[in-house]
Amino acid sequence: MQNRVAVLDVGSNSVRMMVADVEGATRVVCRRTVTTRLMEAVVDGNMTLEGMERTARAMRMLRDEAARLGAGQVFAFGTSAMRDAKNSGQLSLLAGIPIEVMAGDMEARLAYMGAAPRGRCGILDIGGGSTEVIVGRDGAAERFVSVNAGAVRMNLKWGKMGRDELLSRVEEALRPQLAPFSGMGVEKWIGVGGTITTLAAMTRRVDKYSPGAIEGCPLTPGVAQAWYDALMAMTVQERRTIHGLSANRADIIHCGAAIFLAALRITGAPVVFASDHDNLEGFIAYRTRT
Repeated sequence: MQNRVAVLDVGSNSVRMMVADVEGATRVVCRRTVTTRLMEAVVDGNMTLEGMERTARAMRMLRDEAARLGAGQVFAFGTSAMRDAKNSGQLSLLAGIPIEVMAGDMEARLAYMGAAPRGRCGILDIGGGSTEVIVGRDGAAERFVSVNAGAVRMNLKWGKMGRDELLSRVEEALRPQLAPFSGMGVEKWIGVGGTITTLAAMTRRVDKYSPGAIEGCPLTPGVAQAWYDALMAMTVQERRTIHGLSANRADIIHCGAAIFLAALRITGAPVVFASDHDNLEGFIAYRTRT
């Protein structure tokens, strides 16, 4: 128990917690996710009090659960929404938990540290506020980029557009920064983040999401196109009937699918293998072993 820690990812769509034992290899004890939509609370460069209070409540609840599980330390880091907000320090005060706001390049590095296997590997991480693409070898990132294009951000901006226009806008936004990753000799692409794990759960028709249920699920451009077309033809209420799609993601999943499909087209990745391992593991490695 002395080597049990917890880390909170204060993301643009949700607050995620992982409790893990870190003596030797990291062993995950518990994962939890609470949807808070912090990105929607960023107005004119500042987070609203209501949005911060909603997120702070989720953080305190997860911190208390981590304590009950025996976590001796609780770390927290923030990503895209907190990078956008000028008053991000107020959220730390409301929650009573210090939050380290990660720059986009560091967020990319954490994803690679947490998810990359050995060999020449690429990581695609689609979050609520941003998308990261990282290529490296044997766990060390060599080239990476963070783009302000996540499922919540794109939904706020273009979510009401039709199928062809939405995909065109998203692809146009991603292409300048993702095009250099085409033809880099990547041996294997790994996909992390809520959009990709959700598409994997939908593909495998997972009724109740659990760690490992989607691990290694192959997602090809054909699968991505089929899901995107199907989602764009449905109402939000109809999407909520899809096995593997949580009700609180039904209103943004079409935008996440557009980002995923556009990223596959631009990078030329023939298949992306979904993974539960991500920047939570990366942060623990970063904070406890460096």
